[in-house]
Amino acid sequence: MNNSEDHLLLVAELPQNNVVAVVYLKKHRSLFVETSLEVGGLVVDKAHRSKGIGRLLMQKAEDIAKEWNIPFIRLTSNIKRVKAHKFYRELGYDQPKTSHYFIKTLLTDSPRQ
Repeated sequence: MNNSEDHLLLVAELPQNNVVAVVYLKKHRSLFVETSLEVGGLVVDKAHRSKGIGRLLMQKAEDIAKEWNIPFIRLTSNIKRVKAHKFYRELGYDQPKTSHYFIKTLLTDSPRQ
């Protein structure tokens, strides 16, 4: 991924080089929908939540989508993450559908997500 133009990791850090948040972005290409920018993960350290850091990273993600001429951002969030859902809605994200996630383990020593 380090050499791919389709993946990007944005990091928020304090002056002492302490990383307090990251957002992982990737271009999502499909035969069935327009290319989008997918948020693969947004993590803000517990001690630094509700301070606008996640909001700033998501704004930067939107700026990048516009720069790359990508029409929309998509993301998934576990049904248990009620606070995260509120956060995304406050940023203007809609929830157009609900899906089920399926997985079939093929290698027994592989961790399940």
